Amino acid sequence: MSDYSYQTHSAYKILADCQKTGTEAAVLAASPGSGKTTISHIVISRYLKQHPNAKVLVLTHGQNLLKNQYIESLQNPHVEVDYTFGEFGQDVQVQIGLPQAIKKYPYSSVDLLIVDECHEFYLKKMVQGIIKNLKPKHQVLMTGSPSEFNRLKKQGKKYEFTYISGNQLVSNNVFSNVVMEVVPVRSKKEISNIIVEMYSQAKRKGYDLSKLMVACKKISDANIIASYLRSIGRKVAVSNCKNDRTSSMVKDFKNGEYDTLIVIQRGILGFSDNDITGLIDMRCSPNVDISNQLFARVLRKHPKNIEKFYYRYGVKKTKDFNNQVIMLHKVKAMMRTDMLKNYDGTNMKVSMG
Repeated sequence: MSDYSYQTHSAYKILADCQKTGTEAAVLAASPGSGKTTISHIVISRYLKQHPNAKVLVLTHGQNLLKNQYIESLQNPHVEVDYTFGEFGQDVQVQIGLPQAIKKYPYSSVDLLIVDECHEFYLKKMVQGIIKNLKPKHQVLMTGSPSEFNRLKKQGKKYEFTYISGNQLVSNNVFSNVVMEVVPVRSKKEISNIIVEMYSQAKRKGYDLSKLMVACKKISDANIIASYLRSIGRKVAVSNCKNDRTSSMVKDFKNGEYDTLIVIQRGILGFSDNDITGLIDMRCSPNVDISNQLFARVLRKHPKNIEKFYYRYGVKKTKDFNNQVIMLHKVKAMMRTDMLKNYDGTNMKVSMG
């Protein structure tokens, strides 16, 4: 049985932290897929019980898709929600939107500011300008990649942290262990050959291929990968910034109309689906935070306890292959509480044992 009590405990701590005198913000630094959105719902509910007339602003990152997902999560919450909510400009207590749409925000100040995916945009000029103008009394920042905020805390920023690590959630039976492998390929030049080798190895090893996510660098790569996977009978959806204006594609993938979702770059921030059985990482980023965000898409325990897998590729018998193996060890290390707390984006030393 999965234990989600950590969500309530974390919410109460965050609520107390953000209201401490001298605190700039309470930071929820939790592994992607841990339920940060649900935790924020609990924080808002408790805050509004303490301050019934307060105004709450939720900023989501970049795409309308993420704003819509946040609103939809409030319409079908995992916890009791007893406040009104909606997009900027509506007559509701909790207003949700994108930074670039802030002109529609009807108030001149805000009591509680919540910033989702804060590692992506909180420190950018636009958001810092919003904070300067609205002067929020309290701030809650949510991230699955806390390295930048760890660094700022070391430099003296007044942040209070709540950490939720991947290993903690494995212990809580929320996350499952995932098989991590580097697939040896002959060359990096032919994307079509690489996807064939990676997919074939997964099939040969007997992994469940019923629902896949594939991450790649650019649209041209995505089109090649999609063409191959469709040729072998898979139902493929391709997601990129230009077609993520609504959440219909994600809904269709989650509902089973597609069995494969190909995402460009890091894909859809904040997106999770417990039914995903494997992730083929064709991007193979050298950035630990980016790789960790992708890996987290397969961490959630499958409803049928299916063993999941995460694949990267490297040219066999070369330094490139060894570097990909090292990255797997780094991503695995980010599951640890001590690493989540201390990693600040600088070089990470890991044990290869």
